[in-house]
Amino acid sequence: MRNSEPTYSPERWDLIAEIFSSAIELPASARHAFVADASQGDGDIRREVLAMLPAGEAWRAAAWGGG
Repeated sequence: MRNSEPTYSPERWDLIAEIFSSAIELPASARHAFVADASQGDGDIRREVLAMLPAGEAWRAAAWGGG
């Protein structure tokens, strides 16, 4: 069975985490444009960060009572 999850180097995960951490601090309306710019055309990074944002927002809302 083939794993459909992408395999990234530790450096690539660091970049994903850095972009995510910055994006989650922005208003929701600005996140997509920021991620597109920060990922510098790398569709895999863009998709990974965008997929993580809803969970990050839900965590922030639960932990801090809002965004």
